[in-house]
Amino acid sequence: MKNNGLLFITLAIVALGFSVYAVKTSHDLRTENAALLEKLSGADQEANEEYELAKAMFYMQWHSGKLWFAGKNQNWELAAFYAHEVEETIEEIEEAQVEEDGHDISTLVHTMTLPFLEQVEEAIEKKDVVVFESAYKNLVQSCNACHQVTGKPFIKITIPEVPFPGNQDFTKD
Repeated sequence: MKNNGLLFITLAIVALGFSVYAVKTSHDLRTENAALLEKLSGADQEANEEYELAKAMFYMQWHSGKLWFAGKNQNWELAAFYAHEVEETIEEIEEAQVEEDGHDISTLVHTMTLPFLEQVEEAIEKKDVVVFESAYKNLVQSCNACHQVTGKPFIKITIPEVPFPGNQDFTKD
């Protein structure tokens, strides 16, 4: 009987020890999780502050190149798709409120580029390749004018000569 009492007391002490350990561990985990969440939200904030304008411009150039070949081939459905992709990139830049080297890029892309993209979209709707080519050339000129205004005249966009990547068919069915 004496041994059962001693066993009971020993088990009670072990159980109390585990309870204290569990409470401490739970508190430590909550503290670590809170610190991790705070760090992650800070990283999100930093990511928003350091918008990757070059990446957005790459996407705009990529999609506008495909837009050119789709329009040249009078594949109006594909051209409309790529015009929409260019427009989405412009909207993303506007929403990011990008300022670089003292220039409000978000406003510039809206005022200098979007009107010419809208002309391209109108040509696509009309399914007029001559109007499309002219509107597209104006779009390219607007990109280069924006590069001039922002002090980056060394970035010169041209009408693409070869599709990149070369593994897409731009002809219509």
